[in-house]
Amino acid sequence: MIEFGFFAVLALFVGWLMRRRQRRSASGANGRPAEVTCMYREAGQGGRWRAGRLVLAEDGLVWRPFRGKDPVRLPADLRVVEARRVTPREAVSVSPRAEILVCESAQREILLGILPEYHELVASRLAK
Repeated sequence: MIEFGFFAVLALFVGWLMRRRQRRSASGANGRPAEVTCMYREAGQGGRWRAGRLVLAEDGLVWRPFRGKDPVRLPADLRVVEARRVTPREAVSVSPRAEILVCESAQREILLGILPEYHELVASRLAK
């Protein structure tokens, strides 16, 4: 009998998590900027991948880390140069399901690791 109670609480918790994720992804429809879970790395500096959220606001793109440093405002002229699969070496830090968007601007080259379901949304914002 206690097992049913445990599974009911577990099902409610999983449902709440899924609803929260949907709300965050579709937040652009509510007047708030859409947010996408994203890994960030500046190419050429040999840095590591950092986890955070990419905020797709009307006035530009901002990457917010989950913890630690300040948000990074991405350059306005940032364009996608290449979309590729994760290499085995990158799969240690980035989800193996993710796609790597190689983006460049006049200032620097940036790598964004995003899940395939967000590819169209992010690529369309970078093309504007």
